[in-house]
Amino acid sequence: MANYITSLLLDFQTKAGGVFKDTEMREKQSQLLSLFMKNPTSVIPDYDKLKTSDQRAGAVYLLKRTMETLGTNRAALHAGNFGDSFKKDLTWKTYSRPFKLSMKAGDRNIFDNPERFNNEMKNAVLDIHAGIDADIAAFLALQKTQLAKSPVGKATWNGTTFVYEVANAEKEYYFQVLKSAMSANGHRGALDLVSDSIQKMEAERLFTNGTTNAKNTAFQASNLTIYEDHNLADVAYKGLSYAIPEGAVAALPWIPMANRTNQGDENGATGLLTSFADPLGTGLTFALSMYKKRADTNTTGGEYQDFITEFEVSIDMAYVTAPLSGTNESAIVKFGQLGA
Repeated sequence: MANYITSLLLDFQTKAGGVFKDTEMREKQSQLLSLFMKNPTSVIPDYDKLKTSDQRAGAVYLLKRTMETLGTNRAALHAGNFGDSFKKDLTWKTYSRPFKLSMKAGDRNIFDNPERFNNEMKNAVLDIHAGIDADIAAFLALQKTQLAKSPVGKATWNGTTFVYEVANAEKEYYFQVLKSAMSANGHRGALDLVSDSIQKMEAERLFTNGTTNAKNTAFQASNLTIYEDHNLADVAYKGLSYAIPEGAVAALPWIPMANRTNQGDENGATGLLTSFADPLGTGLTFALSMYKKRADTNTTGGEYQDFITEFEVSIDMAYVTAPLSGTNESAIVKFGQLGA
């Protein structure tokens, strides 16, 4: 039984690419985590050095953009003000998913122990993904800017719902109106958009209408990368998008050092702390904890004398956006397409 869990993990990761395609184990195809995992260190460099334990949250300090009234002459005894900085706290959440396996249940089941292990690992990973996806969507809604310039071009700022609204008459140029509004707020360059299914379909339609069409709308596609969120919805609008400067949001994953360095013994009294790469290819690394105990599993498919292995898959995540010092100001800007 030496290194049995290690071999099971290798088997799981080898087979996962195929088994995750099974209909029963299908995963909702959300692109939110893909966006947030693009550049985790671009927003908070060396974040992993700030968090050294479960209990340590960490914070980041940044220099503040300050503005002063310009003078109209050169003073003999000029006197300025000191610069300032501000603090950005990191808020972490642990996602953990336990499951257990009976050693002898495989003797009475058409599915052997490796097959049952693979299935429970898939369930754990998919549950954690669902939790992360829901929290990223909530993060975008909570962290969207409440401070924006208005009016700007064809976009109208709704100071109650904190949404830039695009009139129905401008729906053919929704994405250009969006880029213009972002530029007016100082967000120039490439943008990442989290859009609902309606605006994603509109983008596909508009971005294929080039110079050979009666109306050229394809020019709007430049400097935009669109991520579709099937759950994004608001009854007040015909379509929605969150516009974000490229590299301005990130997910910061973390697992304990003991898991990273494989501490313990799977056959020992304390069990094993180890880790494994996300088989869905997101770049995440999950922590895995396991230990064994004796149990009577006769009524649950095992035997009167049995060994149970308890497992827990876990990961810590913090979601961040590039900090801005303005009150309620954020680089995440929400846009809504109005109906007729």
